[in-house]
Amino acid sequence: MKTRRSSVTWFVVLFALLYGASPITAVTTPGVETPAGAEAARVFNAWLEARKEFDFKKVRSLESDQFVFVEMHGTRKPQNDDRLRDIIQWEAAIHTRWSGHPLSFRGDELKVALTETSDMSTILGIGSVVRYWTMRIQNGKLVETRVNRVHCSGKDENEVFQQFAQWVSKQSPERQSGVLRDGQLIFDGESARRELILLQDWPR
Repeated sequence: MKTRRSSVTWFVVLFALLYGASPITAVTTPGVETPAGAEAARVFNAWLEARKEFDFKKVRSLESDQFVFVEMHGTRKPQNDDRLRDIIQWEAAIHTRWSGHPLSFRGDELKVALTETSDMSTILGIGSVVRYWTMRIQNGKLVETRVNRVHCSGKDENEVFQQFAQWVSKQSPERQSGVLRDGQLIFDGESARRELILLQDWPR
């Protein structure tokens, strides 16, 4: 029996390698092999591809009208079309690159790891950012995303963005225009283009 079990395991690994799947994900992602887990993974992969393509309509179609994004410190942000559209346009302008994969599935919760890089994070010294999220998926829609943990390969992104905002606040009113609102960075397509221009003078 031990030899047969070992042979089956290696067959799964070989199948994954031949057909382009990750053998680690294929063998060790708990819960995703169930019908509900497979459906949750399908929704996540569709969402991830839409984010890679900066496709607002596709991303929005995968969120329920009751969708809530929960920050790591507990702040709840209900679904907002304008905010979502702005952040996707901002990501496109700074050439954001996404990758990710499921970690586990249980109940209606899919735990995932996402890696995000961009021209802006590179210039600011943040490097790549790994985001560990829990996504609740019901009836083929995202109903909630909770931030569990964030790891930056370089500097802490929150600290650096705050430093950048403070630096921008000391620039001329013309250079601040369209970048800051009430002392905070604006996140939309036009602000991103202005921010990248300002970053040419950012003291690294």
